[in-house]
Amino acid sequence: MPILRIQALLLLFLLQTMPVMAASVTTKLGEELEYTLNFRGILTGFVKLDIAKLTLSVAPEMAQVEGNQAYATRMQMTTEPYAKAEMIYPLRLDYRSWLDAQRLQPLVASKALQTRESKQELFWFDRPAGTGYHYQTPVKNKPETTESPPDHLRQFATMDDPAWSDLLQTKRIELNGQEILDYMGLLHQLRQKNLTPGEWYEFSVFSGKKIQHYRVEVGKERLKRGGWDLPAYRLKLYEYDTKKDRLKDEVNIWLSDDGQRRMLRFYAERTVGALEGLLETGRPENGRHDDLSESTQRSLEAYLGF
Repeated sequence: MPILRIQALLLLFLLQTMPVMAASVTTKLGEELEYTLNFRGILTGFVKLDIAKLTLSVAPEMAQVEGNQAYATRMQMTTEPYAKAEMIYPLRLDYRSWLDAQRLQPLVASKALQTRESKQELFWFDRPAGTGYHYQTPVKNKPETTESPPDHLRQFATMDDPAWSDLLQTKRIELNGQEILDYMGLLHQLRQKNLTPGEWYEFSVFSGKKIQHYRVEVGKERLKRGGWDLPAYRLKLYEYDTKKDRLKDEVNIWLSDDGQRRMLRFYAERTVGALEGLLETGRPENGRHDDLSESTQRSLEAYLGF
């Protein structure tokens, strides 16, 4: 069923190498931004359907990670408010990432994903040793190593005893002095860069399975969507296939062109349909009239059999 691939779309953005040049924007302690995610595709009769809530936040106080000052960032996603999405594919995601305060590089990250199955993951970027690690609860029919994460990382895992004890190393990478990020590091670096229209930027992200390369093209335009009407940077983010030297899987991101650099919208199209996220925090009231008409609602219900 196509809807089962929605998770991949969600997590590609989010839910997927160069030093940061200081801009006028800084990561804001205590920030909390809430988004509504909608999907439009074959399964919905090409009618837009809200499917999930996404929250991006930064803890109100700095954290200490192995002697480093760090921003404690968090991404949470849930389909709970939407009965139709819950019935088709219930999802709970909680991703935490501690970013070095100076360079916004991840130091430790933890991920809890609950669908019809649950999975726990831990990322450790041991930068002094030049090595990155990924740990995960066991996957069926997949051999694991016997290496467990160091106990001093447990405070960041936010896991109960059984889950922590089950974590085993699945991947080890050599950082080799590269600025390897995670997705939260990528987003916060983009928000702090001195963006120049027409320029391209490159990033490398450790997904837990491999290092993925991304290229970002910067543009500027006025975002007029769902009540928002603001000057914005439009970033076209592509995964870069180094072997075939080609770009793929475009994701569009709009950042406000002001002192906050909030992500206002993101949008991606794939074969199964289109996924959009729109910022609700501070959203003008005149953009909150997106309910379906009664006739469209009846057609959608008849098509989907709800």
